[in-house]
Amino acid sequence: MRSHLLRVYVSTNIQDSDAPELTLLAQKFMNQKLPGWTQQPIKPRELARFQQWTETRDGVAVGRTGTLLLFDLRAAEFPFRSCIRVTPVLRWGEPWQTAIGERPVYVGNLLAAGVLTLLFVGFVAGVLVYFASRTENTDGTRRGGWKRLLLNPQGRLSLSKTQAAFWTLCIGGMVFCFGLTRLEVPTIPESLVALMGLSLATRATIFITEQPNGRKPGDSTKETPQEKITPRLRDLINSGQKTGNPVAITKAQMVFWTCIAGFLFCVKSLLNGVLWEVPWQLVALMGISQASYVIPPVLKTMKQ
Repeated sequence: MRSHLLRVYVSTNIQDSDAPELTLLAQKFMNQKLPGWTQQPIKPRELARFQQWTETRDGVAVGRTGTLLLFDLRAAEFPFRSCIRVTPVLRWGEPWQTAIGERPVYVGNLLAAGVLTLLFVGFVAGVLVYFASRTENTDGTRRGGWKRLLLNPQGRLSLSKTQAAFWTLCIGGMVFCFGLTRLEVPTIPESLVALMGLSLATRATIFITEQPNGRKPGDSTKETPQEKITPRLRDLINSGQKTGNPVAITKAQMVFWTCIAGFLFCVKSLLNGVLWEVPWQLVALMGISQASYVIPPVLKTMKQ
């Protein structure tokens, strides 16, 4: 990442007197002018000898010892592209010794990738919103507009639908953004897959409980007309009870943990330059929160 210090590991002992310098041989994109830092050698900002690291060769972890060099490109000129493909070449010593990277790497620009992600994800979301607003109800009307993507059968905002949409936008946007900086699909941590699975499992369970009179999805019985309900954000913590306390602490807890986890995921991913692997303890907390949200409507449905 351009916003991070570039780390170069060499399995040999290099000293400051060897005057090491790094050249990044860039690949041209549609005859676009290459930035200046790809045309001339770059001096290291820091050099550390006798460092240890681990490399993976054919699935086997191999320990290495050598020199770590840090190069700073944060203030360098960068064209408005999500990434530049370069081949690193390191030279040092007298006479010159040369080490060349075994494969090209990508120097990513999060600013350009972020703008392109907002445009693309916004376009796809806009198309879905348009389709939702143009789709007619069973009675021939278009009540609800785009909000129907997030509404339950009663016309209120559905917490499970909103959470599923929230995580889809967060994870999908970050995957697309980092995919642009590498021109390949980034590694998706298992904890993110678990979070998406929890969200969809919650939605599937609530979907079953939302079917009126215990009917299964697809049953073609005549529905009774319902009063017109205006969806509001407070529906996300509404228990649905018509008497007594209308606020559900289980829903409020689920909203709380979803907002915290989603915010941390986006910020940590952007800071680290890779998809953040959500700690399993946080995944467990989300699972407990969603279980407390799912159990009451399931029990209510079983009693009917």
